Amino acid sequence: MNKEDLLMFNQKALRSKAEIVRAINTYLEEATKANASSEGDQVPENYELMEAFEKKIERALIPFLEHPFSAYEINITDIAISLDMAEYSKIIFDQEGEIDEATASITPDIVSVRAPYITVDEFAKRRNVKSNTVLKWLREGKLRNAEKRENGWHIAATQGKPAREFDSGCYIFESEEGDLSCLGLFPIGAIFLEVDQDIACPSRYTIRLNDEYHRVLRQDVVDKDELLELEKTLIASPNVIFQSTFTDAISEKVGLGTGESEDARRIHEEIGNFIESAALPLETRRLLKVMLFHECDEELFLSTIQKLGLDDTLQRYLRENK
Repeated sequence: MNKEDLLMFNQKALRSKAEIVRAINTYLEEATKANASSEGDQVPENYELMEAFEKKIERALIPFLEHPFSAYEINITDIAISLDMAEYSKIIFDQEGEIDEATASITPDIVSVRAPYITVDEFAKRRNVKSNTVLKWLREGKLRNAEKRENGWHIAATQGKPAREFDSGCYIFESEEGDLSCLGLFPIGAIFLEVDQDIACPSRYTIRLNDEYHRVLRQDVVDKDELLELEKTLIASPNVIFQSTFTDAISEKVGLGTGESEDARRIHEEIGNFIESAALPLETRRLLKVMLFHECDEELFLSTIQKLGLDDTLQRYLRENK
């Protein structure tokens, strides 16, 4: 990967807390508009969870990105939102400047939020249906992110009404100890159970049981009744969640324009070069970069530069490198 690759990467990658927050706000605005103009598949709790995630991001101390080809990425699943950190070792761009192929190591769940589980009566109230209707959905395996506790069924607050069409996805065993074999139906070592509908024969379903490394342990073909019994067992378990095949993600910055914003990026790059060349301890240089690029706290950065007696030197450097 070369300097041109790095330039294209930095044009879109989320590299600071401020960029993360702007991207979240834009996502919320666009999702709200899309849902208002059509039936949509979002429920109010999806937005509430994203808002809670944004507040947690703003309060969090997020690890600084040391590697140039690294970025923050937000993953949105059925019941959770997480901020991950990706460090790329290989990126291939297409002619439009989009990432066509990439290899990266992921540090997951730097910051995360999860939907609360609510009672049947509360879920019924929020979805404007009767409690008996919700219980019927549970018996039919139509509410996949739920669990049966000692005091009755509880359902993820972000769970919507059952979809009309079959939704493929994956059941995941979450406990740090054990695996799906504890349910008495699956092989030892099974952590993931993927389920897909046969396009050629919609009454048949393929299930694949994978270990923690996603190696296939067993693959079966079942009919609708057999699948229902399997899913009811999985749904009732407190250690199992469901994740739809089509999850969402936020991985690109927003609000990029031309003119002033381009100048601002150029000046930030020059300030970064100045920090690197300054005769300062390594840790001081690192903290200055965190203030400017990561926390985007320019006031604190300039105040620190003044205390270090470098304000005149910085201004002269910027004039000479216009």
